Amino acid sequence: MQKHESGQVNVRVVVDTVGRVHDARVVLSSGFSRLDEAALKAARRSTFHPYTEYGRPLFAMAIIPYRFNLNGK
Repeated sequence: MQKHESGQVNVRVVVDTVGRVHDARVVLSSGFSRLDEAALKAARRSTFHPYTEYGRPLFAMAIIPYRFNLNGK
């Protein structure tokens, strides 16, 4: 907030069969490395319910948008 940086970072995550993030990469940058790194850090710390097909857990991929704004919305 002090640097007046805002924007959206899209992070692609690959989730393993137990719900841990196996890989995370920025696929759309905010234009600010500080925000991109914060989004990657948040994604890597996340856990998910594993994706399943026919009751079997599988690796899955998703895009997560992280929005950083200065107006509190």
